[in-house]
Amino acid sequence: MLNSEFAPNCDASLMLMAAIKRTIDSSSHSRPSIVDRMNEALGGKKTITIDMLNKWVSAGSDRKMPAEYLTAFCWATQSTLPFEVLLQPIDFIPVDERGASLQRAAELILQSTQLQRKAEGMFAEITAQNPSQTITNQVTPIQP
Repeated sequence: MLNSEFAPNCDASLMLMAAIKRTIDSSSHSRPSIVDRMNEALGGKKTITIDMLNKWVSAGSDRKMPAEYLTAFCWATQSTLPFEVLLQPIDFIPVDERGASLQRAAELILQSTQLQRKAEGMFAEITAQNPSQTITNQVTPIQP
């Protein structure tokens, strides 16, 4: 979707507010604790109050959590749900470092398999050109 010519519906404001509320409700931290953790994550430069947090999730309020606080909020609540909601319209999901490492490892295994097949094909081609010579066309993978 990210490279599509057609714009996706990216108006996620209501879904984001619902995700923030859901995250707070399912968090093992109380609202005051979430506020304290957010302030800790922001390095004390920004001061979030419980009133601010309550206004950001209040249905009647037109005040929304500023984007620069979302990362601190996710850390404070130990949830990436708000970012999952924001990335959903463009078919992306947040991935932690472990997930990224697993993806890189899978890509390397795929590359290795492709190179092994290419090498075996080269051995087969050489053997077909010179059938009198014996060439081992088995490539043994390197063990870690």
